[in-house]
Amino acid sequence: MVLADAAAGHTGRVLRVDDRDPELLRTLESAGLAIGGEVVVIPGGLRIDRTDVVLPDAASEVVWLSA
Repeated sequence: MVLADAAAGHTGRVLRVDDRDPELLRTLESAGLAIGGEVVVIPGGLRIDRTDVVLPDAASEVVWLSA
């Protein structure tokens, strides 16, 4: 499922990230987002390794999570 469809509190693994926007991809990588990494959806972003990360709005359509 795409991040935009995931409810707050959902725990999943990052399955893929659309790489059409290299700048957004770099932003997500610098935030610690990695394919296969476990994340928890929070309002406005993700919890990655126990750190809450606010993501750009565009991330909600390019990050795919496991159900």
